[in-house]
Amino acid sequence: MLKRGFVLFFFLALCLGIALPAFAAQAENPLSIRSIALGDHHGLALAEDGKLWAWGPNWYGALGNGTPEDRVLGLTFVMDGVIAADAGTDHSAAITADGSLWTWGRNTYGAIGDGTFGEGDYITDASGERKLVAGAIGDGTMHPTPVKVLDEVVAVEAGHFVTFAIRQDGSLWGWGRNEYGELGDSTCGYNNMTTTPKKLMENVAAVRNAGTFTLILQQDGSLWSCGVTYFEYFFDCLHPSPEEVLVLATPAKIMDGVQAIAAGMNHALTLKADGSLWAWGSNSCGQLGDGFTVNRDAPWRVMNGVSAISAGMQHSLALKPDGSLWVWGDGSGGQAGDGLAGPTHFLTAPYNVLNDVEQFAVGQMSCIALKIDGSIWGWGPEAFLPDDSDGVDSITGPLEPTPLILQP
Repeated sequence: MLKRGFVLFFFLALCLGIALPAFAAQAENPLSIRSIALGDHHGLALAEDGKLWAWGPNWYGALGNGTPEDRVLGLTFVMDGVIAADAGTDHSAAITADGSLWTWGRNTYGAIGDGTFGEGDYITDASGERKLVAGAIGDGTMHPTPVKVLDEVVAVEAGHFVTFAIRQDGSLWGWGRNEYGELGDSTCGYNNMTTTPKKLMENVAAVRNAGTFTLILQQDGSLWSCGVTYFEYFFDCLHPSPEEVLVLATPAKIMDGVQAIAAGMNHALTLKADGSLWAWGSNSCGQLGDGFTVNRDAPWRVMNGVSAISAGMQHSLALKPDGSLWVWGDGSGGQAGDGLAGPTHFLTAPYNVLNDVEQFAVGQMSCIALKIDGSIWGWGPEAFLPDDSDGVDSITGPLEPTPLILQP
């Protein structure tokens, strides 16, 4: 789902030998960053003082700053009082200290959750002026600034045209696209969507969505999944499309003893309580990390001694308690961080890409890591973070971990 100019520029540069703008040398970041979230094309940085910042292309109002301008040089301020945030497919979500949930950006299938849907976007007219225009879908509604949609929220997942929220009582709520049963409400079908929050399940600890399926972790450690399935051969409804797609419109139980979950475009990762990492689904680029490129329709143990996991479009990452960060899968755009790229480059087994890591974030084809010393590192074609130290408007795509500077 990596699109448009950034990727084209990156690969042309590789092919033609064009020098890409360099990151700054390692330096202290002026903002104390608590966490980072990466969407398909934009990113969010939550500072320790509760201020939320954004960067990247402002397609569909994804940056939430109320302007039509992209932000590739420096960060733009979104809102204050935030305790958690997530970035999805050109839409974003944030939880404030009082438990209220706010959303903004792309609303093609109602992922904002305010009862509207549509595909308005900013375009540049012949005079060079950026204007908001309505698309062909729905009423053309998009939201370039945050909209409050729910209270008593403790966790949020901004997925692929869909949003999920976990409330204080452990109930799971979802809204947005449900074409493939990704909401798990027993319905699916062409143009099926929910434009306001809908209660889906009780006793939920975590939820992850990517592409056309959703993983749901319950408080008892049981893992459930709905949407397009790669590990079961039964289905609840048949999606009407040129090719038959088997989907689970009602969540099905996968396994027990799960502590954390991650979802890629067509593959899934789970971290069990004993520190073992399991994977299943598509393995065309080695994203399952089992040394092969054969798809797996059931969970397979990849490695032990893991403390955190995440997944991109076709690559995976795992963090160990010693701070070592490991990556495997698609490396075509440099997201493997091993200094290589190309249409046939991928890793089928875990590779130690960085050490002394405290936490990390993964986009569709990018990675950002926060190290124990407070430094921030990024790599991959979507790691287009602002680097203001040299005054150059940088859209970067490093092939290996490179220090970043985040500042307004």
